[in-house]
Amino acid sequence: MFGNAWARLSGMDKKIKKVSKSSMNLAYGGTLVTTLLTAFVLSLFLEKITLFGEGLFLAFAIWFGFYATSQLGMVLWEQKSFKLFLINSGHSLVALLVMAAVIIAV
Repeated sequence: MFGNAWARLSGMDKKIKKVSKSSMNLAYGGTLVTTLLTAFVLSLFLEKITLFGEGLFLAFAIWFGFYATSQLGMVLWEQKSFKLFLINSGHSLVALLVMAAVIIAV
């Protein structure tokens, strides 16, 4: 949904055309592994939670306390665009909320 804006704001729009298929496959594989690790660690936090709202709140709190605050550093120190921060941190928030919803539902 925000792929083109993300690529432009992060400077990847010109680099992405030069990426080889093997590098892209490695990136997808690495993303899969890190996503599964994040879901596993999140499940440890959600282990005792049975209420859906509490699980979503915990995922939001983890995002706000760790993801959003650390990703804000790229705006403050790397002079990256605030729009890029919103895209990256928004993606992290949605991913954590979906993970939490799936973990609680299962």
